[in-house]
Amino acid sequence: MGLLSPVSPPVPVQTPRAIGREALAAHNRAMGIAALTLADTVRELNDRGLQVVAITAQTIGLPTVRVSPCRLLDGMVQKDEAVFYSFGQDDHGKWREGQFQLSGVRVVWREAYQ
Repeated sequence: MGLLSPVSPPVPVQTPRAIGREALAAHNRAMGIAALTLADTVRELNDRGLQVVAITAQTIGLPTVRVSPCRLLDGMVQKDEAVFYSFGQDDHGKWREGQFQLSGVRVVWREAYQ
């Protein structure tokens, strides 16, 4: 698997209403590659001891995997291998979201903090 690095949110891809067979085939090939990449990434996250809780691949380019927060992620942030990019507060208290990239897949998590 590839080197970990912080990433920004994916940019949505607009799909035309009418699409020719060749364009459709190219689009579906790209989605198939994204699915294979996601499968490899989930295996790598499992090997690292991270629990995958959701997968989103609505756009071509940067699919997203959500994992459960854990101490391993804290260590990645401390080593600048992951970053916190979003902060907020709701009825349950303060929260923050972290992210890193693994082989072209965005990996994110949300955790409570003080």
